[in-house]
Amino acid sequence: MKESEKKELNLRDILLRDSFTASEKLHFIALFLVLIILSWSLNNQSIWVSSFIFLIGLTSIFNLKIHDITNPFIIDKLWKKYFYYNIPALIILFIYLLGSLDEALVKVSINEEEYLLLSSPNWLGSTITFKETCIFFLGSIFSFSLVTQILIIPKSLHFISKFLFWCSINALLSGIIGFIFKAANLSKPLFTTGTKQGDYFSFFPYDSDWACFALLWMFVSYGLAKVEFIKNKNALLRSNTSILLSACIILGLSGIIVEPSFASLALILSFAYLCKDCVKNFGKFDPVFNQIKPYILGLIIGSISYGIYILNKLNFLDSTVLHLRESSLAMISDNYLFGWGTHSFQKLLPFYSNNNLLNRNYESVPSSVLNFIVEYGFVGFIAIISYICFFFIKYYLKKQKNDFSDTLFIGLFLIVLISFFENTFYNSAVSFSFLLISFFAIRWSLLIYKRVDEVDTNNHLITKDTLRNVPVVTNPKKEIFK
Repeated sequence: MKESEKKELNLRDILLRDSFTASEKLHFIALFLVLIILSWSLNNQSIWVSSFIFLIGLTSIFNLKIHDITNPFIIDKLWKKYFYYNIPALIILFIYLLGSLDEALVKVSINEEEYLLLSSPNWLGSTITFKETCIFFLGSIFSFSLVTQILIIPKSLHFISKFLFWCSINALLSGIIGFIFKAANLSKPLFTTGTKQGDYFSFFPYDSDWACFALLWMFVSYGLAKVEFIKNKNALLRSNTSILLSACIILGLSGIIVEPSFASLALILSFAYLCKDCVKNFGKFDPVFNQIKPYILGLIIGSISYGIYILNKLNFLDSTVLHLRESSLAMISDNYLFGWGTHSFQKLLPFYSNNNLLNRNYESVPSSVLNFIVEYGFVGFIAIISYICFFFIKYYLKKQKNDFSDTLFIGLFLIVLISFFENTFYNSAVSFSFLLISFFAIRWSLLIYKRVDEVDTNNHLITKDTLRNVPVVTNPKKEIFK
């Protein structure tokens, strides 16, 4: 069904659609609080951050019951849907808990000296970092659970556009702070202990982490800008379009001042693509663009030129990276089914490292794909991949395509591509943003093609008599006058 073929809503339905229920307000606050804390915390995997996210995610389950009570429209099989959406998280949780039963990393005493010994794990796998990572892991599971509620709770495009607008503002402010830190040449971000390294941006410990975060929210800002531009009848200055385009520019240009990486290359080339698309979509409707078009063309040329410079700087055959990948493959071969558990690479590396890596500490393998298989094996990896493929195939087969969701999916696809070359999902702010945007893109594609009272149900207004909860008169009507 085309968007233009939708039936008009009456005033009551419009009011119900554009006013937030109690559950929507709580969901909005919970999601935004988690994003704020993750994006403004240098160590967003600390025990305090993980505990806070764990509590928010746990209490959000009760919000589903509130939604079941306060939502004015019919919802089919709410709890069953919630269970289906969280199947990958439950599989990984099962793998994690199952591995905790085996201790592959044990302490042994030799000549009164204690050493760590790595024994061969059983076929059920081994979680060697259970005590150190259990709070972080549970926080990640419940943050995933919180994000999946996007497919259940928001009932309008108004909710999505408003939430993503404030998320874009958050990314814009984070980018401005990052520019200020770089200009001041600070050795570490303010109010933090730092990372003892200079390649940070804003409150992100590594430049590549920021580049992935900026890439995601740059596409969100641009997609929202197009929506706002059309909604406000092509008025650039009388809407949020100008603010959102400014966010795109700040986020895109940040790729110039961060360290060269595959992520920064994707960011700067994506910025050039969006500048080109901006001229195409906005230039023919607003006279302002006719005046600034030369500057936009300059940004395109400059971005492509700098992208070529980054490409020449990248070393895809770096010996350290190759050795780390060899070590990760050896770890996978010894425990390929269920993996070694969360953040296990750092503890396993001394047992699998190449001689060239001795006396050096590495947190993770420079590839999210390999790192995930090391931690959760092929069972966990297949569960996640199958889950992602299910939603994307459903999106295309059911012809739910729309311009806004397509724009968001471009950014998501680029992050997946980067994950083969860098550990993009190691930073919690990036992984949470990826999930957040993915589910909002899917939810938008459902809401834009269906009436607000038909999104979560297949019921019809005309119900079978056997299913009615009110008496039904089947005899001929008799009028009695008194």
